Amino acid sequence: MATVYEHIAISDHIRFAPFTHAAFTKGDLVAVGGITGIADIGSAANDAVEIDCGVPRAVYRVVPASITGDAAVGANVYITAAGALTMSDVEANDDVNTLYGVITDAAGAVSFVKVGL
Repeated sequence: MATVYEHIAISDHIRFAPFTHAAFTKGDLVAVGGITGIADIGSAANDAVEIDCGVPRAVYRVVPASITGDAAVGANVYITAAGALTMSDVEANDDVNTLYGVITDAAGAVSFVKVGL
């Protein structure tokens, strides 16, 4: 099977491209999809967001065509037993798919944050 994503190591800070959200003040508790952390900078509504999630995570980059469904920023990504990436909802897929990450940039190449082990 061909690899459809690449691994990019990052720190305990996760940077999100601009997306629809309320304004944040530095220190606010922020949740984006399955990721929760502390706002590291103040962000205007719908602006880029940077959060400190307390532990190092990893980002994977995939081409949008590799994901079935809508690759919306903040949406959960699932990987099937066959290695396919899908945006299917958790209740319908928790027995067959594994939660794998959260979309962080839906423009151009899609990046998503791994949230599992």
